[in-house]
Amino acid sequence: MYDGSALTNPNWNYDTTGNDGFVAGQGFATATADGTITNVGTAENTFSYTLLATTNADNYTIDVTKGTLSITASTALTVDANDVTEKYDGTAYGVSASANVPTGTAIRYSETPSSDPAAYTLTASPTATHVDDSKTVYFVATNPNYAPAFGSADVTITPRDVVVDTASATRVYNGLALNANGWLVDNTSSGFVGSEGFATAATTGSIINVGTANNTFAYTLKTNTLAADYSISVVPGVLTVVPRPVLIVATDTDKNFGSSDPVFGYTVPTGDIGGTTYFAILPADLGGITVTVNRLGYDTDVGTYADVLLPAINTTPAILANYVFVTQTADLTINPQVVYNLNTTDAVTGFPQTQWFELGSDAVVANADGVKRAGFRLIGWEDAATGDPIALGGAIPAISSNHALNAVWEIALYDVIYDSGTTDQVDRMPANVADKAYNTALTVATNIPYRSGYDFLYWMTTDIDGTEKQLVPGAAFNMPDGDLTLKAVWDPRSSPIYYHANGADGGTYEAGRFFTDSIVTIAGNMFSRPGYRFLGWSEGSSTAGVSQQPGYSFYMPPRQVNLYAQWEKLSFTVTYIVSGGTGDLDGTTPYAVYTDLSYGDAMPIPANPTLNGYTFEGWTTAIPATVPDGDLVIYGSMKIAGQEDEPEKVVDEQTPLAGGPVWALLNLILTIATALTSILMLIGLFGKKKEERDGLVIRETEKHPVTRMLTLLPGIGAIIAFILTENMRNPMVFTDRWTLLMAIIALVQLVLVVFGAKKDKDPDYENLGSAPKAE
Repeated sequence: MYDGSALTNPNWNYDTTGNDGFVAGQGFATATADGTITNVGTAENTFSYTLLATTNADNYTIDVTKGTLSITASTALTVDANDVTEKYDGTAYGVSASANVPTGTAIRYSETPSSDPAAYTLTASPTATHVDDSKTVYFVATNPNYAPAFGSADVTITPRDVVVDTASATRVYNGLALNANGWLVDNTSSGFVGSEGFATAATTGSIINVGTANNTFAYTLKTNTLAADYSISVVPGVLTVVPRPVLIVATDTDKNFGSSDPVFGYTVPTGDIGGTTYFAILPADLGGITVTVNRLGYDTDVGTYADVLLPAINTTPAILANYVFVTQTADLTINPQVVYNLNTTDAVTGFPQTQWFELGSDAVVANADGVKRAGFRLIGWEDAATGDPIALGGAIPAISSNHALNAVWEIALYDVIYDSGTTDQVDRMPANVADKAYNTALTVATNIPYRSGYDFLYWMTTDIDGTEKQLVPGAAFNMPDGDLTLKAVWDPRSSPIYYHANGADGGTYEAGRFFTDSIVTIAGNMFSRPGYRFLGWSEGSSTAGVSQQPGYSFYMPPRQVNLYAQWEKLSFTVTYIVSGGTGDLDGTTPYAVYTDLSYGDAMPIPANPTLNGYTFEGWTTAIPATVPDGDLVIYGSMKIAGQEDEPEKVVDEQTPLAGGPVWALLNLILTIATALTSILMLIGLFGKKKEERDGLVIRETEKHPVTRMLTLLPGIGAIIAFILTENMRNPMVFTDRWTLLMAIIALVQLVLVVFGAKKDKDPDYENLGSAPKAE
């Protein structure tokens, strides 16, 4: 049996059976069995020798029958491994087996047991990473010199502990669910490995009503996290809802003496009060809570009663469990009254009703406003109990008890007041009548007031019975229960307004009659005065200067109004220009200038010009006898002596306007009408001349084109005549000396229109009647 040492057997012997053996004296000098074996197995026990010197090897055939050296396997080989127990950490764990004979020993592993060493094929231990991987590992130790040794060991993975702490929360009841979302993994527990952990995690605890509840926890694991690898426990927080403090405070209340108790009120104050935080009742619970304030005792006298108003709460047990109601009492005050007595059997309107006043205040009693007793006036009050007088609107200081006040009356006297009804001066106004008793018979004053520009009509009043009354002088009436105002009613007179030409043509123009104080607008200039410019109107006199302008407005006074046209005299210039010569006679500078000329002055005429070598041909412009209404330029010409006459050259200067100092509106109207007629007649040339149906002429219009074209002459002539005769910068009048010319032009146009108007020819009835009928 193998023991690790070499196995030898040096013994040997001669096998004499059938052998010759050595000749005597010859043989082995040395001889030994020298075979050896150490490990399990067999080996020949070889033989080594040397011959004696006297022995010749050739003389012998030496056969050696070798013995066998055998070593059998030892049973002393053992193998073992420790069990492995590890907390899950993501690492793969296996066993490590070892043999008692390490040299030459091979260890193999298997996940299943077998008595056949060949079934153990793994060179390393199977491993376990997760808890569910825990297993028994089987192994064998083999050694050529030993019998196989078998063994096993356990690999156990234990779960990691994960402790989750959820949050706690406390809140006053508010009708809503209390949740606390916070949570954490307790750092004293093993926790998760690496990136493993919760995929989702949330606290799920909830509580609404007063009490406590665990803040539970729900979760799911990540896909890389196995539930078996962890022992997850939850240490829940506590959700606590505490009762809601509500303070019900009765309201201090006043009531009037003799009245029923009111519905006593209360308030629900919130916030920090006396070191306690109070809250309002939740709206959702209000319907289930009834708060009443009850009165203790039945006192009815005036005064203040402390702490007699006490709140009471009525609700369901479920609501009551969520609240802590605290109540606070209040005071009741009964206020004193003041009763007013008529102190007469007469009819009285507007008399004050009973009044109540805050206890301890200064009670201001009623005044006489609105109090009506025919023929009497309320002048004060008298305390019915003490007889003390109290003024109207007076005060009872710090009133502490009930009072009854009797009315104090006196006979009323009233006035008749005459009102002129205007701020204007009014003469002969009647004097006012004073101190007349109710229902006294009176008459209206007979004198009639006077107001300039108006006629007196009658007196008007609404003070007798509330309706409008018209009273004439001397009318009778009874004094009403109050002052009577008679207001004068007036009828305005009309007066004329005169416009005076004041030196111009036209004399005086009456613009009409206007009522006193009516609004009048001043007219524009309606006069013509050549050589003068209209400035405005004067109310004072013909020489007082401008005080009004056209378009101004004023209130018509109670008299006639005279307005005088105010004029500014114009100065004109007459200029003589001579051309054709040299020097001052070359047409570039005036030959003679006359300034400061007035309309109608004798026309100044200079001496005919002379120039050596030239002859004066005369004035080409007609020279009027007097200065016209405007500046004037007169032209003359020179020619070289002995030179034949050349055609007259007309200087291109503006033709003086011939219209005078005004322009006529009618002339403008006639011009526009004449020109528009020409345009309309030309437009009428266009359009169909014939109207046909089924190839036949059913209507034909004669348009007279020549006559229509001739209407252009009056149209153009009217425009040219207006431009040459009218200056629209001057004041406007309705007609002037050129109106007749414009009327003649318009009449000519009218005649052309009559002859040029369209006329329809009769259709060809003969051909029309023979036309084929429509199918």
